[in-house]
Amino acid sequence: MKCTCQIEIEHYEGDDEECEMIFEKSLTICKNHRACCECGIRLLPGTSYQKEIVRYDESVSTYRTCMDCLSIRNNIFCGWTWTCLLDDLYAEIEEGRDISESCMTALTKTAREKACEMIEERWRKTQNL
Repeated sequence: MKCTCQIEIEHYEGDDEECEMIFEKSLTICKNHRACCECGIRLLPGTSYQKEIVRYDESVSTYRTCMDCLSIRNNIFCGWTWTCLLDDLYAEIEEGRDISESCMTALTKTAREKACEMIEERWRKTQNL
């Protein structure tokens, strides 16, 4: 089963220049061993994941995101981020930003456990434990 949409983004601002960016994403089933670009977990054959292909200027990048990291991206962040999702989440928590209860309950079980682990780590630091 494959659900696909294609989104064309008019301009991408990077390195002080604008360039056209084409973005394709699809929810797909893994056929070969792959790794999540966010957490590094191995995506085994038969596992669902989000595949995103970004074409800009002369380059093409493919990002594969496991369902747990996708859950964090879709429920906590507005927009997208690749390869630094967990770092971004940790930085938000370290800065003391609260994650709403509705966002936390919308996460997958594993994603919620990762977020709670980060929150508890910050709490321990603030309590000098």
